[in-house]
Amino acid sequence: MSRIGWSVLCGLVLLCVTTIHADGPLSTASASEKPRLFYLPAPNDVEARIVTVLSERTEVSFSETPLSDALDFLRDFHQINILLDQTALQDEGIDPGTLISLQVSGVTLRSALKLMLEPYALAVMVDSEVLKVTTRTRAREKVITRIYPVSDLADQSDDLEALQDAIRAATDGPWNEKGQPGAMSLVPRSKSIVVRHNAAVHDDIVELLSNLRAAQALAEPSATPVRPTP
Repeated sequence: MSRIGWSVLCGLVLLCVTTIHADGPLSTASASEKPRLFYLPAPNDVEARIVTVLSERTEVSFSETPLSDALDFLRDFHQINILLDQTALQDEGIDPGTLISLQVSGVTLRSALKLMLEPYALAVMVDSEVLKVTTRTRAREKVITRIYPVSDLADQSDDLEALQDAIRAATDGPWNEKGQPGAMSLVPRSKSIVVRHNAAVHDDIVELLSNLRAAQALAEPSATPVRPTP
């Protein structure tokens, strides 16, 4: 196992991030690998790398660290573009210098960012080849359209409708309500689901489909049938 650590001591501010790579029990896919294709249009190479890095295991220790400094450190350490949405924060009166204190280990970078940002009503989203840190309100307003191929999960129209019901039940929505961004349509011919919603709901859908595929794999018979002897 290789461990890379970096500490910067400035007055009373301590920044420390350790990423665990490769062959240990906390290892994940390499950042050079693309995630499974869950939707269309597929993310480009830069966005795919950001998604993969978000799934890497990380140890984070911030003590009274300004938010902007913490994000700059994570950007440089993980070598991904992280952009703080200054305009959105200003609109909601959130100070980029808000002090962050967080110590966690053995979690994904995505989880660490969620723990760091949620108390301040902030969120992250992959947008225009960067990881954007913005307000929860602004993230919900950003509407994205994706096509989810689900032929492996839905052979018949009834299966598609059941999958649609599962997505509705497993996500916050709202769905197909007047004046709201959420819309979902079934396309039986291509065995796909078209969803127009914000990034947080799309993340929930990707997680749900991943878990459904894992459940389907567990349900499939593993033993090879024994042929009768002639």
